[in-house]
Order: sequence, then structure tokens, then C-alpha cells
Amino acid sequence: MKYLLPVLAILTTATPIAIAEEPLKVLYLTGGGYHDYEGQRTVIETGLPARLNINIETAMVEGGIKAAELHPKTAEPEWYKGYDAILYNICNCGDSKDKKITDALVVAQKEGKTPAVLMHCTMHCQRFEESGEFPKLLGITSTHHEQHAPVTVTNIHPGHPVMKNFPTKWELAKEELYRVLDTQPEAVPLAVGISGEEKPHTVIWSHTYNGVPVIGTTLGHFTETVANDVFLDLISRSLLHVTGHLNEDGSAAEGYAPAPTPAEPTDQ
Repeated sequence: MKYLLPVLAILTTATPIAIAEEPLKVLYLTGGGYHDYEGQRTVIETGLPARLNINIETAMVEGGIKAAELHPKTAEPEWYKGYDAILYNICNCGDSKDKKITDALVVAQKEGKTPAVLMHCTMHCQRFEESGEFPKLLGITSTHHEQHAPVTVTNIHPGHPVMKNFPTKWELAKEELYRVLDTQPEAVPLAVGISGEEKPHTVIWSHTYNGVPVIGTTLGHFTETVANDVFLDLISRSLLHVTGHLNEDGSAAEGYAPAPTPAEPTDQ
């Protein structure tokens, strides 16, 4: 798989951009308990193509995943082949420390060198696993979260391209703030969130694992958050970033903006 050096961008431009011959092929790996994954699937499958030239293939578990079970997609041999990036949005959490489960997730980056974007409960998959490759992929360590409450997200790295079109402050009426206990040296915090009088925690970061670009966010518990334009723009820029198709000024690289909507015919 070939991809350019990663840069970040906003998704709008004043000049027309040619559509790439081949859209980004992204695997959306999703499913589990505790979340509205059906609703989020609809949002992702409709919201991302409106923002970038992308072909999304969804691998979703119906009815949730038990803590001791593999995601069925990751049980397939070389399941990651043929994709430009993997978007992880899963909740296979619990106290299990069975590394076969997480080893199957991380093989896409360890062996396949496939870029990754990580959403929310992915960071709590086998959350008490203290060693192995999966914690290295995540870039942060989190085992618990705050109560559902208003969260203020602050852009702490506005010069980083993925954050150039992100608000200075983003007020969420209700979210689930993850407590981040540790950040790996390779991870760069991009935004922090605070709920009430609790201390701020990293909620968006850039990371490199095994030479593979990764963007993570602990936001996205509620479908209302995922459906917010700010969040969809973030995930879109993140996918373009990790695949190397974003410009320094925040615009999609040539060929990776969404296809223009055909004009409605008018009566003559």
C-alpha cells in the first residue's frame, strides 16, 4: 500500500478539486455493547462521503460483542488487506486480558502497516491489558470514564493541521469523558476535555505506531456527538491525514474532496 507523508487539512477549498480515480477504501470496524452502533453506522456511512472521496466498507457485529470474543472480521486471515485505512469504533470491553482478541485488532498495523483512526470505546477494549502491542497502538492509557455530563473540549494544538478548522472551544451538552492515565512519548495531544471541576484529559491525539500514522479520539459515546459536524469533520480530516491526502492549509489533497452534487435540472 502506498501513501504519502502525513499532513492535515480542513476539508473546504475555494477552487474546484478533481475527483480521484479511486476513492479511499476504508474499513469501518464497529459493534459491541453500551453504545448505539446502529445509529452511529448510519451517521458514518452518510456523513463521511459528504466530506471526502471515500468508499466505506462496514464490518459490524450484530447484537454486541462479549468480552471474551473476537470481532468476526478480525478472525479472517489477513482481514486488513486491500484497505487504505481502518476506522475502529468498537466496544469489546471488560476485564478480559486475552491478548488473542487485541492481537487480532492490531495485526493490521503491526503486519499490514495499515493506517488507523480510533474512536471512543476502542480505547477500553481489554482495558486492563498492561502489555502487548494493542496498548502501544492506542497511544494513551484509559481504564475508566466520568459520568455523562457536559464536556468542554479545548483545542490545544491549533497549529497542527488536523486542528486548523477545529473550534477553539467546543461545548458538548452531554458526553462521556475518558480519564487518561498515561500518554506515550510518541503521542501528541491535540485537544483536551474537561467535565465540571475534574482535571482536563486528552480527548484527541496524533500518534505513530510501528511507523504507521494513527489519530485517536475518546469522544463519540453518544450518536449526537458523532453526528455533529465538528466530529464528522474531525474524523474526515483524520482519515485523510493518516493516508497522507491532506494539505498543510487544511484542504483535501487533489482528488480527495467529495464528488460535487449534480445540479437539479431546471425548466427552460
